[in-house]
Order: sequence, then C-alpha cells, then structure tokens
Amino acid sequence: MGVGGLRTPNPVPGAGPSDLLRRLGTRGPANLVDADELIQALRSISSCNMIQSKTGIKVDLFKLRDREFSRTELSRSTRKWAAPDCELSVASPEDMILTKLEWFRKGGEVSDRQWRDVCRILELQSGRSDAPDLTKWAHALGVTDLRERARCDVSA
Repeated sequence: MGVGGLRTPNPVPGAGPSDLLRRLGTRGPANLVDADELIQALRSISSCNMIQSKTGIKVDLFKLRDREFSRTELSRSTRKWAAPDCELSVASPEDMILTKLEWFRKGGEVSDRQWRDVCRILELQSGRSDAPDLTKWAHALGVTDLRERARCDVSA
C-alpha cells in the first residue's frame, strides 16, 4: 500500500491483511485505520486511509496496480517509515498530479477536491516538476488535456 505501494523490510510470502494491520500498528493507539476498510482495499483496486492519532496526520493508502505506470511510480517514490517494520512509498509530486488527474477523469471531471489538489501541487512545484515525465505519462494515461487545463488554471 502507499501511493506507490507498501514495502516491508522482511516481506512474508503469502502474508495477508492481518499481517499488514500488525505491521502498520493499526491496532494500537498510535494509528487509527478501519481494519475492514483496509482489507477491502487490499482485495480490490481501492484505497483507505490511516490517521496518526498524536499528530492528526492522515495518510492515504493505495494498493499498487499491476501496470507500467504504477511500477514506474513506485520506482520514483520516496520511502518513509510508518512503523518500525513497515516502510511506505510516497509518490513523487508528478505522480500525485497524474494519479489525481486520472481519478478526476474517471469520476466524470466533477471533483473539486481532486482539481484543487492538482492545481495546488502544480503551484508548489512551480519550475521543479519533471516535465518530460509528466508529458509522457499524461499522454499514456489519457489526461494530457486535463494537465494543460490545470496548468492554465494555475497560471491564470
């Protein structure tokens, strides 16, 4: 899980949702996650989130999809420790933009939240984005027009 995928230092072959829950420390007071929601997300191409109770920080967890973009996304991600034996992969800003544009398109292009997120990431990354990767993957994912529209919205 993670925007790119979940990594653990010592993966257990055939480990299931209960192992993931244990590794994330979801049953203790530090992190709050709905176990049923996490199990459902693991069984489908879906997501759920975890909230760290001390800080209130919310982390969205996503199952890694079996496609070239997702594998590339994982290779560009940054690793962050969520628990002593659980490392999360955090997507690059470019990949967050592309994924949000893809969701926006699949959702009928009506989610203000997804659109605002895309525009905000573009603002924050002004001049620092990997334009060739954004261009390549926007075309591959069929969101080139949305990317251009978001760029126009940000520069307006």
